[in-house]
Amino acid sequence: MTPYKTIHQAAQRYAELGLRVIPLCSYNHHGMSEKHRHDCTKSGKAPLIGNWTARASNDPKIVAEWFDKYMAANVGVLTGVRGGIVAIDVDGDYGREQLEIISGGKIPATWEFTTPGGGHRYLFLAPEGVPLRKYSDSLPGAVHQELNFLIDGQQTVMPPSRHKNGGTYLWVDGHSPDEIELAAAPDWMVQKMSLALALDVLFDDSDTSSNNGSGQSIKQQLDNKPTQSKTSAGRTSNSPSSNRNEKDEILRNQCAKVSEAWELQNGDGCDWHKWFHTASLLVKAGSVEDALAFSEASSKKHNENSRTEIENMTKKDFGPTRCTTLGCDADQIKRCFGKLRKNEKNEITNSPVAFLKAEKSSNTGDIAELVKTFTRYRVQHGAIGQVDVNKSGDEVFKPFANFVAVPEEEVCLDDGATQERCFVVTGVLLDDDTMLPPLRVDHQDFHDPTKWVIRWGLRPTIFPGNYNKDRVRHTVQLLSHRVKNTVVYTHLGFRNIDGEWKYLHAGGCSDDNNVQVEVDSRLSRYILPSEEPDPIAAVERCFDLLEVANERVTHPLIATMFLAPLCEILRKIEIEPAFVVWLYGQTGAMKSTISALFLCLFGRFTAKSPPASYRDTANSLERRAFACKDSVLWIDDFHPTQNPLEARKMEQTAQSHIRAYGDRVARGRMRADATLRQDFAPKGLALDTGEQLPYGHSSNARLLGLELLPKDVNKEKLTKAQLHAPHLAEAMLGYTRWLGRQMTNNDLSRQLKETFAAKRSEAESSSSHGRIAETIAWLFLGLQSFLNYAVYIGAVTEDERKYRLVNGWRILLSLADSQSESVRESMPTTQFMDTVSELLQNRTIYVRSLNSPYESEKDFPGKHVGWHDKDYYYFLPTVLYNEVSSFLANQHEHIPLKMAALWKQLEVEGALSTETYMENGVEKVKRIRRKTVRGVRVPVLWIKKESVAVPDETEARKRDKRTRAVTQKSEPGNLFDET
Repeated sequence: MTPYKTIHQAAQRYAELGLRVIPLCSYNHHGMSEKHRHDCTKSGKAPLIGNWTARASNDPKIVAEWFDKYMAANVGVLTGVRGGIVAIDVDGDYGREQLEIISGGKIPATWEFTTPGGGHRYLFLAPEGVPLRKYSDSLPGAVHQELNFLIDGQQTVMPPSRHKNGGTYLWVDGHSPDEIELAAAPDWMVQKMSLALALDVLFDDSDTSSNNGSGQSIKQQLDNKPTQSKTSAGRTSNSPSSNRNEKDEILRNQCAKVSEAWELQNGDGCDWHKWFHTASLLVKAGSVEDALAFSEASSKKHNENSRTEIENMTKKDFGPTRCTTLGCDADQIKRCFGKLRKNEKNEITNSPVAFLKAEKSSNTGDIAELVKTFTRYRVQHGAIGQVDVNKSGDEVFKPFANFVAVPEEEVCLDDGATQERCFVVTGVLLDDDTMLPPLRVDHQDFHDPTKWVIRWGLRPTIFPGNYNKDRVRHTVQLLSHRVKNTVVYTHLGFRNIDGEWKYLHAGGCSDDNNVQVEVDSRLSRYILPSEEPDPIAAVERCFDLLEVANERVTHPLIATMFLAPLCEILRKIEIEPAFVVWLYGQTGAMKSTISALFLCLFGRFTAKSPPASYRDTANSLERRAFACKDSVLWIDDFHPTQNPLEARKMEQTAQSHIRAYGDRVARGRMRADATLRQDFAPKGLALDTGEQLPYGHSSNARLLGLELLPKDVNKEKLTKAQLHAPHLAEAMLGYTRWLGRQMTNNDLSRQLKETFAAKRSEAESSSSHGRIAETIAWLFLGLQSFLNYAVYIGAVTEDERKYRLVNGWRILLSLADSQSESVRESMPTTQFMDTVSELLQNRTIYVRSLNSPYESEKDFPGKHVGWHDKDYYYFLPTVLYNEVSSFLANQHEHIPLKMAALWKQLEVEGALSTETYMENGVEKVKRIRRKTVRGVRVPVLWIKKESVAVPDETEARKRDKRTRAVTQKSEPGNLFDET
């Protein structure tokens, strides 16, 4: 049975009991990364966190975060002294028989569960103060016929985890943690596992005794301070047993020769010389237990003689194994330590043991040995300085600082276009060993420590004197032998890492826990989950989004979201999307709510958490657009304002932003030395929201306007979709993983290019504007790719995919027609001619008839701008242009074209009649032609009358005359005139 309904609940309960919990991979590798599936040979048993022996946690909050991240994970717990428990793993009849023999049939009642393979596990409280070793006894040649005692550095799978055979680990009735107390490890078990007792029997002839535990709860044991324990060398130690492998781990990480020896020993075993040198190194490092563990790693070569030899090492007086003894030459030693240490015989005396000193120094503040080992400086009297020799031959200590800064990490910040370095530096005040917290120092500031030391406060001091700050910097560089090199990506989206395309988000990379990502805080909500527990359900939630509002809004939005991750591929085949989706509508239309819901495909968003706004500067928008690679950047709050300056600034920001996305270019910049800076063009897509569309023809051609009316929103379905919003990103996680595996597929690139060309041509044939045709062709690619993924995981059938594609294309074509009409209406020539028509109708401007020479000025209010006959308007060019410009300026608008460009565009559209002539054999065009007016040749624009929509001029004049006559008769002075 199992008292816990879910693995997540069980993990929480184990943490509450004080067990150190570990998330393990799922039994069928569902939800695991492709790399994990390829590398893992222990389905359901492999830890999902690095350095799991140290990171295993009994903090319920940390455990909850792990199992929220790895929703399909199994649960395990750490065994050994640090884990607080030891376990007996019984497999097969042989295992049961051996346990019966060892225990004498006396197994205390304790926590007990069965394994799906037919085995049994018994858990006991780990003994205090007793170094433990693994005990294993298996039947030669047999499978799953063995008895194992699980101790330090191991873990056990716990109920209700699933086995790879599909079965479940189950608590034995009456033996779960909620039904029985955890028993102390019995004497016979402690004797088998105790390394100290085994060595005492072999070498010291001392009495054996075991500690059965105090009977305290695990939580109480782990909270207690470690007690003194006897080591194999007969000395006492105050170090907790959990640190037993610490020295060996440091040496293996820092010294390639030690690591190589371990690999050989884990295989067929080292030769005698390598075994002796490595074991003696560990003994002289103060870790006899590690030396024994190293020896026992080879069952073929380890024997009682090996134990005896290691014991003898503890009694012999010799120094630590040198690097030269291990086979390293001078060049290699210098690379590891920064300098060579030699004795009076000129022998190189460097030893890997120095790495242990360095590790201790950086952690405890005892830094003098570290400085002495790796630099030419010394630590004395609470300061660091250099030792010179005066004329008398006496040493003189010259301090230059009261602290030492120690480099911990060299970080490469990679934004996809440039790489910048910074350094993580810790430090210690030498007068009282106060540790100084880590600082991240920019590479531009590193050369001058005064720029970053002050961030530690006033106490760290660089003493006055020439070159002292250089010596501080020099010390940091000399201590950089053990610096860890880290690459941190500062953008979202796809990146080729070690030959694999991986999708980065603000939380890192779901397929690789070792990838680090740091982005602007406003982009921190772009976080994908680590696993996709139910891909089909996640895609179905995406389909629900299509129902929350009018289909003319939801379909292009969902297409935009799934088009964004395609940007990397489309960029490589030179058809990168170049448009902005603009969602607009009156206040209260729920634009921000709808946008945030769709953006939840990329992370955790709400209506009040847009990653960008039109209150931001153009520069900040540019950098976010660059960092938001293969994702959708939501830019909110384009709104009307009464302040003309603010309105103009917002309009300029919008124009710059739209052109950046529409043309895929960025503003060029220059450094002080006249060299060009890196450009930061957008690498993803943009969703803008506002109460109106931006002004201008070219802007409208580069965006797809989606108008959202309050009646368009289905609030009931919107509420339902919002409840599932936290799970929408699971669909994007699965989609990007699926897409990443195809990034190098030439067939995919070819298909995308062919489909884009076909759909663009189809849209252009339906009279869509050229740019709009491209926009809906791109959106079709996004919708098609999403539906292909849905078919791949089994969320929809092929027939349903085809139906949804046809319906989506119909909607996109309809949007293209509307947007093309909007583009035509916003063209400069349309704007100009519509304004001329309006001004003629309201009599702000007027034209005279060429056929009525006796017309009076009184018949025409307004500004005279030309003449007309039955075929043409003959406009005075400058006068007309200025009148229209003045009118538009009062509306906070302007004509985007200069006069010459405007006349040329009118010619192209057929509204302006021109005259061609030959000059020096070249055909030229006159757009401003002369017309004879009352005997005078006047330069005018010949505009065709059908291009200007105004009422009949004669009727208009008669109406104006009647209006003036009525006005005159109604004046008070006319009441006394004679008729």
